Amino acid sequence: MVARDARGRFTSSGTTRISWNLRAFEAIRRSPGVDAALRAKVDKVLAQVGPGYVGHVEAGRTRSRGAVVTATGEAMRDNAENHTLVRALSNIRGG
Repeated sequence: MVARDARGRFTSSGTTRISWNLRAFEAIRRSPGVDAALRAKVDKVLAQVGPGYVGHVEAGRTRSRGAVVTATGEAMRDNAENHTLVRALSNIRGG
């Protein structure tokens, strides 16, 4: 039952229980739509960082994951000196 307290705020006299469907969440996180969204983000990062970096999207046990990593010594040095991956990810997030 829902009621209002002395200040007019809504209160509940009982406990509400939520039963989450975890398998449905896992299915969503592994869906083709999520894979496509991850691939788009990975491609945006790759477009900003230049040569020497590689990206991939893979399905894990409970979710899909996307990553962009250094593939050459030159890219490793560039990332260490300029924080290239952090800056590219920040740019695509709007930060």
